[in-house]
Amino acid sequence: MIASAMTVLFVPGNRPDRFAKALASGAGAVIVDWEDAVAPADKIAVREQCAQAWPSVPPADRARLLLRINAAGTPWHAGDVAALPALAAQGLTTVVVPNAASAAALAPVAAALGEGGALLPLIDSAAGLHAVPQTAHPTPLARLLIP
Repeated sequence: MIASAMTVLFVPGNRPDRFAKALASGAGAVIVDWEDAVAPADKIAVREQCAQAWPSVPPADRARLLLRINAAGTPWHAGDVAALPALAAQGLTTVVVPNAASAAALAPVAAALGEGGALLPLIDSAAGLHAVPQTAHPTPLARLLIP
């Protein structure tokens, strides 16, 4: 379903009160954003906020709920990746990976998400564009996002 979504709506990850409204908007998918929409001081707390809010989302809607984590090389990336297995156990299936510039950077995210999960690498740099032949083939890949 996510691979065919034509519209996406972003919602700040530290505003779980907005998840239901975003899902009701008619968007094909809703991206819960831990990256740009969350201030640096809130980036650790957002993980727990989402872990507490995720079960309140009806199971049918969870398939349309994606998560954008912080990019590799940021101080929050490892913690975001470490939080993925718990969210995957609650129905998270797709992770948006910003600044995807290598297949090697995607591998730990895919492993943390687990079998049945999918990645949406965000190609938003020249390095990422140059690496598309490699990043386009990791398993599992839903689609590439190129702004």
